[in-house]
Amino acid sequence: MARKKRKKLKQFDFKVSPKFIWGGSIFLAALILLSLLGYLIYTCPVFKIKENNIKSDLPLSLVLKQKIEGQSIFKLNIKDIASRLIDEYPEYKGVYVLREFPSTLLIKAQKRKPFAQLKERRFYLIDKEATIISNGLKEPQPGIIPIEISDYDRFLRKGKVVEDIRLAYAFELIDALGEQDFFDPTKVELINATQADALYFMIPGEAFGGKENWQKKDIRVIIGKDNFAKKIMHLKEVIGQQIQDKISSVEYIDLRYKKVYVGFRR
Repeated sequence: MARKKRKKLKQFDFKVSPKFIWGGSIFLAALILLSLLGYLIYTCPVFKIKENNIKSDLPLSLVLKQKIEGQSIFKLNIKDIASRLIDEYPEYKGVYVLREFPSTLLIKAQKRKPFAQLKERRFYLIDKEATIISNGLKEPQPGIIPIEISDYDRFLRKGKVVEDIRLAYAFELIDALGEQDFFDPTKVELINATQADALYFMIPGEAFGGKENWQKKDIRVIIGKDNFAKKIMHLKEVIGQQIQDKISSVEYIDLRYKKVYVGFRR
């Protein structure tokens, strides 16, 4: 019988380039050095935040201070701090937390500006984004127009956003009043937006040039919910051309129709 031929096994000779070994060693050494350097930086006292290195526009709670103090400026979660402060101070529109090397933390805050005040049992300052920015006040703040929505029965608190289309109409009216030039808008004593179609504002007769002894008798100006600029122009014309001399006896002016209706006190 013929002998079976044995298959020869192929042998592979693996060779590693010395350059590769040398490069890998350098990379590993650099990685170890960088890790060590990072550890030293993160733990170095120079970069740790102390109480007198926290500069904030807002008073910080004891819990938050304890969370910040002693932390490395590199490890601090500034987004978390900003989020906590926004929740704690909803009267602020933005809170910005900044690192100032080597170990100072800056906290800047942008306060919301009052645009109007919502009248309920108390008066709540509110900004143009309809966010309540104060706790209820017993007295209205001067120079800021109060808005009343008599049947608004939701709980009011600082930080709450008032979602009601009638408030938006009142805001549009305030803007329109600010653009006119024939009476001082800050003299508006109240905007009542309970019924949007019959939205009105109250203003003393003296604001339209009434006699001083009639200043406590307010005039109700019914304006509705649209075309505010045009209707205020009609108001200016009626005051100047028709009822200037009778303004002290005017009870209401209705601007909702093509013809302006004026009601007099009896």
